[in-house]
Amino acid sequence: MKSKLLLLAKETDFLTGIVLMIVGGTVYLEAIQIAHPPVGVLVGTDFFPKAASLVMLLLGVLQLSLFFFNKYLRKSKNGSVPQGKKASETAISIRGPLLSCLLLCVYMFLLEAIGFLVLTPLYLVLQILILSPPGRRRYILFGVIAVIISVILYVIFVYGLFVLLPSGILG
Repeated sequence: MKSKLLLLAKETDFLTGIVLMIVGGTVYLEAIQIAHPPVGVLVGTDFFPKAASLVMLLLGVLQLSLFFFNKYLRKSKNGSVPQGKKASETAISIRGPLLSCLLLCVYMFLLEAIGFLVLTPLYLVLQILILSPPGRRRYILFGVIAVIISVILYVIFVYGLFVLLPSGILG
């Protein structure tokens, strides 16, 4: 078991790239089955899933490229290939992305019931807290940023793109 965890810790970039590419490809294949918008509508319901899946595919390719660059091309000063991080250091660095994925799943599950304008600022604050270093957390600033971004996104989607967002408890 310990050797499997060590392998996982050393190959995190590789595994992340593969998973991103698989998820991105699957989402894209599902998104192309969404009905196309009527003539005259610039952005239909199929646009954002396709765009998100293409971004995931691109990030997966970049992550794999980073893995191969670090493993095979980057040399240290003495000419040898640099060793990877210790398993404990990698385990700490995996904690943030895992919590981010869990938080995103909770966000998606609660979005319809609670609503975009209430849940998104809370999600953004928690997401920023997960990804920020412990000594540099500025709660008021994070809250203000989260509210401003949520309102801007709401205005863009509802008034600019005419996409209705879940109103939840406010609706």
